[in-house]
Amino acid sequence: MASIRKRVRKDGTFTWAVLWRDSDTGKRTSRSLVSEADAKMLKDFLDANGQSFSMAAEASSRMTSTAPTVQQVVSEHIETLTAASSGTRRTYRGQARIHIYPVLGCSTGG
Repeated sequence: MASIRKRVRKDGTFTWAVLWRDSDTGKRTSRSLVSEADAKMLKDFLDANGQSFSMAAEASSRMTSTAPTVQQVVSEHIETLTAASSGTRRTYRGQARIHIYPVLGCSTGG
């Protein structure tokens, strides 16, 4: 489990150090952050991802990403097909809901 330590710099300001044993390397590791909120967030991501910094970084990246999800791209593609009838689009939405979205971990096809 990760921990946070408040540290005082020579100039009197503070940093927060997150300490943990990285499951990828097995080594004791730390990162210093300028805000307590950032330190808490890193600690939470580490705790939620088995103390693996690489997994925590990936989870953080996914959470903060503004890129569309694959589900959004597939859904938009189906809706913007120009040569497909409404029945074909309905079939494609059903196929995506049955065969694509569950593999992506999506609960619905909307």
